Amino acid sequence: MNERPKLPTSRDLWVELQPGESVYVDEKVPPLDPKMARFRQIRGNVVAYAINIEYALDSLLVELIDPLKTLNSVIDDPNMKKAVEDLKLIVNAAWLKSRDTNMRLKIEILNKTAKYHPILNSDEIDSLASDLHKVHNVRNDFAHRMMVIKQRKTKDGFDWDVYLDYGDKKLLLDTSYFRGIDELYTRSLKRLEDLTRKLNGETETEERKNSA
Repeated sequence: MNERPKLPTSRDLWVELQPGESVYVDEKVPPLDPKMARFRQIRGNVVAYAINIEYALDSLLVELIDPLKTLNSVIDDPNMKKAVEDLKLIVNAAWLKSRDTNMRLKIEILNKTAKYHPILNSDEIDSLASDLHKVHNVRNDFAHRMMVIKQRKTKDGFDWDVYLDYGDKKLLLDTSYFRGIDELYTRSLKRLEDLTRKLNGETETEERKNSA
């Protein structure tokens, strides 16, 4: 992958003050350090989960190149099957895991390849690809953008809000935002796994039996 996740730096979160603003620190203001530590952990979790999704995408792409997994496949030659499995190992290890093959390229390959595959539905892949691009963007935001902490007044005193810094705008990282990320990530990973099972001729029920 070209863009590797970066570890948070000592300045990955900071309190932003506008001209004329003050920061209040007293017994009614929650301590800032626990919130900063929690958001550093969240940053790592968001990036790590996205890596799991990219690995699931790799698995699907590897199955897509398997010529034996089509509606018309009737080949039962052990030598042919071994040759295909060897090819899949090479593609996965030497190409998909290469630094030159980023997630955006993999999504485009999925989108184009699926249009010609006899098992996969093109409309379904278009929707999945759209979600995967969103996952890719979220991962890059959390891997590379800084977080800004602002103090806000509440009815009981003061509290802290955390934002992703886009320069000309700032995005509030609240419960609603993280709920949306969780839904996006969960949906994307499940769809990738379901499609991989579909190419392998397995149903969801059979998969649960195999893992039991």
